[in-house]
Parts: sequence; structure tokens; C-alpha cells
Amino acid sequence: MKKVLLGLFMAMSALAAFADTPLVEQPPIEFDPIPAEAVAKLIPAAVAGRGWITRQTAPGHIEAKIDRTKFWVAVDIAYTDRNVTITYAGSENFNYREAMGGQPTMIHNKYINWTRNMAADIRRAILTYQASALPAPVATPAPVTTKALDE
Repeated sequence: MKKVLLGLFMAMSALAAFADTPLVEQPPIEFDPIPAEAVAKLIPAAVAGRGWITRQTAPGHIEAKIDRTKFWVAVDIAYTDRNVTITYAGSENFNYREAMGGQPTMIHNKYINWTRNMAADIRRAILTYQASALPAPVATPAPVTTKALDE
């Protein structure tokens, strides 16, 4: 009986790994202003490491697409000099279902993980850029102290 329950539990766990989830977009990435041209260059470099292919679709918009053998997913990355927003743009064979009858829009759970990683990679690239653009700290001389000679 224990083996049957264990097998059932493992099968249900495996199915849960492939379950669909409500499509929830990542929160906007906000940062101190940097040139929008720099943001436009940082985004493709940041997401390429995970296999996303990018192209500029309009001023302030980059499409990122990941294409696997049996499916693909695309997002629109809108950017300004102060923020980046990632929004679902399309997919094939990724279980996307438009909201109906009070039910939320659904998608394969990998979408949430992939866009979370994408947002983290973009945020890291922007923070690294900002850190490298900061002026070097100015060394302050140590205070001069005098000691009495007769101590």
C-alpha cells in the first residue's frame, strides 16, 4: 500500500511540475535614470545568456523570443531611461488560454520562471552599468594628530 501511495504521490508531483498557472507579469524594473540608449543595449546582452533572441520592434520596445523545438514564447520589453516592463506577447504550444468566465488567463508555469529570471538578469545588468558609471570615491586624508613630545 505504501508503494502505491508513494507512486501516486510521485506521479502527482510530476504532473504539478507541468501545471498551468495564472499569467502574472513581473513588476516593472525601476532604477535611477540612465540613457535609454544604454538600456536598449543592456537588455539584449542581459537576456542572451538564457537563449532569448531579441530585436528592436519600435522605439522603446524590444521583442525577446525563446524558440525551442516544440514551442516558442515571446515577450515585449518596453523600456525608458527609468524603467523596464516585460509583457507577454505570444506563444505556441505553451498552454496559453485567454481569461474567460471569471477565470484568469493561464499559461505554462515555465513562463513565470523564465520572465522572473529575465527580470533579474536585466536588473543585474542595469545595476552593474550604474555601478561602473559612478565616479570613483575620493580618498579623504586621515586626520593629522599631534602627540605631545613629553609623554
